[in-house]
Amino acid sequence: MVLAFGLRESSSTALQLYGADHGPHLEAVGVVTALEALITKKDEKEGLTYRLGMRAANLLGRDADERKNIFRQVKQFYDLRSRIVHGDEIDDKLTKRLDELETMREFLRRTLLSVMALVSNGKKRSDIADLIDESAFDEERRREVQGMASGFLHM
Repeated sequence: MVLAFGLRESSSTALQLYGADHGPHLEAVGVVTALEALITKKDEKEGLTYRLGMRAANLLGRDADERKNIFRQVKQFYDLRSRIVHGDEIDDKLTKRLDELETMREFLRRTLLSVMALVSNGKKRSDIADLIDESAFDEERRREVQGMASGFLHM
């Protein structure tokens, strides 16, 4: 099923999770799941923490320091999400991470708008992960991708 801006079901799932309010633990799960739906490939099973962090950082980070920060935060939140989903004990350090939930929601908002902008610029939804990966090693390509992706960020 094709939705607004040519987004498919995974993007619809991301949008629904972005708008949900289920308390902080389930919201943390929803935010990371929504990021996964937007910028991972459906057949990716291994290295998701790393891939998700790298893609979010390369899509959203304006400079090396910001990319490092986004990468670190996404990886840490993915760890929290995994522990919640698998029923592991959530220690004080992980519980404290919930204080960063608004930052993660902002990453998700920017990612959602970026993916919508890329699709509206003619990029196939299925090619976005590869497009972001390509930009990791080419600063000019990253600026180009971020330029296309920033079309809706003023919203």
